[in-house]
Order: sequence, then structure tokens, then C-alpha cells
Amino acid sequence: MIDAALYQRLVAFVDLSALIGNRVYPVSLPENVTLPALTLSKVSGNFDHLFGADSALVNARYTLLAHSEVSPAQAKAVAKQARLAVQRYRGTLDATVVQDIFIENDGPDFYDPTSRTWYSAVDIEVHYLE
Repeated sequence: MIDAALYQRLVAFVDLSALIGNRVYPVSLPENVTLPALTLSKVSGNFDHLFGADSALVNARYTLLAHSEVSPAQAKAVAKQARLAVQRYRGTLDATVVQDIFIENDGPDFYDPTSRTWYSAVDIEVHYLE
């Protein structure tokens, strides 16, 4: 499963782990979570089609969203390390063959005054075999 594969890659990346430990969550943060942390959300996915058959290749878009209560700089530092963890990665993770990961967008950065949290986003495109 690609979500587990991406989680595995992110938490194993030493410079990201130094900032957030293993605080990488699907879609949203759990209640009372320690920040900084990272959420991983699938935006879309599509399948390659061949004449007469379907391919096992999947292209999926994800958003990596860094969360910080300390500063925008901390959110940006977490987002940068998340980007470096996945950028142009190729290999097998959690039995999923990842053919390549591309960075689509770096940003936006924003602030939520209600939760007093800064955010920094990175959009990625993952090409993998299902």
C-alpha cells in the first residue's frame, strides 16, 4: 500500500525524524498531538491504460503538510526535510515498488489564528506499481 510506503520513507529519513520523530499522520492530526508534525493526504490518483489491458502503474498526487505551533520557519524546515525525504526517490518500500517521486509544488505557507498553527505544504506526484 502506497500510504504505508510513504510513511516508511518519511519516518526513516534521519533529518526529518530529528525534527518530528515518527509524527507522520494520514490526512489529519490526532487530538493533543505534539507539534511539529506532518500529515500526508492523497489528492488524486490515476491509472495507466494499455490497449487490451490495464497497466499496474499508478500516478498519485499527495500533499505533505507540516504543522508547527512555534514559528513559520519551523513549519518550513519540516516541509523541506519531508521534500528531501521523497524527492526523486526510487525503490521498494513496504513491498511497494516506487518508480519515482516528483515534487510538484513547494508551498503554500499559511497560518491558522484559531489553532495558532503555521503550515507549510509540499505537493508530490508518486509513480508506483500496484
